[in-house]
Amino acid sequence: TQSTWGDLNRLLAMFAALASFRCRFSSAWRRRGFHVNMSLSEFEARYKELDSGARLPEHEVRLAGRVLERREASKSLMFIDLFSDNTMVQVMASKFWYGDKEKYSQAVASLSRGDIIGIKGIPGKSKTNQLSILPSEISILAKCTKPLGAITHGDELKDPEIRFRQRYLDFIMNTKNRDIFYTRTKVIDFLRTFLKARGFLEVETPILSSQAGGANATPFETVSKTLNASLQLRIAPELYLKQLIIGGFDKVFEIGKVFRNEGVSAKHNPEFTTCEFYEAYSDYNKLMDLSETFLS
Repeated sequence: TQSTWGDLNRLLAMFAALASFRCRFSSAWRRRGFHVNMSLSEFEARYKELDSGARLPEHEVRLAGRVLERREASKSLMFIDLFSDNTMVQVMASKFWYGDKEKYSQAVASLSRGDIIGIKGIPGKSKTNQLSILPSEISILAKCTKPLGAITHGDELKDPEIRFRQRYLDFIMNTKNRDIFYTRTKVIDFLRTFLKARGFLEVETPILSSQAGGANATPFETVSKTLNASLQLRIAPELYLKQLIIGGFDKVFEIGKVFRNEGVSAKHNPEFTTCEFYEAYSDYNKLMDLSETFLS
């Protein structure tokens, strides 16, 4: 069909572009690599106070990230949105700053949305007061062989089938969804710091056991080939933590995964992270005080 031939032609064009890229760039990349001397967030923090139109030719900066957008203002000027580590920086690629006009044309012609690139250049600001890096060298570090699609950065990728089967694409296009990971890390770090500051010892207890206990839940079952025995994944770390209390550890806690072979919903997952802590010579009143202090 016409649709099949169109898909085949696009596939052949993609392979041809990839082969051309390998001939021009991959051997050079394998030979020298690319050294990054600061992250995009560090770049933004260091140079955000520059005046509009300023340039710092004495500061050589080497950044790396993913190309989310590319906009050609003219034959000699292109703007690129470079994204990494939850930070966006504008690349203002100009023939004037690039030096070699032929290399500039090759570099910008080979760029696609989704490519991971390295930028060597100087910091500056555009006339509209946008912090930018003005490149003297652009290196393609990883070529994006599959197009990101028609969605532009800033639009929301809403198709749940794509979002949950291709989470990497969801995080590329819906950058706000990445905030969940940063928030989760902050919560766990705070909880760990809070308990350690009060003398609790962090431990790791077994995930596999002959009989899971500590909660009223159905466990997942597996088999150990070496032991030739049936094992179960833990449904709670409670029993092992209490054994540590008996063994003389007065304050213990664990942050880790538990597995319960039960229902699944938008708010319930068969595997999830839990925190359990135990303190000898304490009662529910002290636990209430501790919980209030933590939540306040």
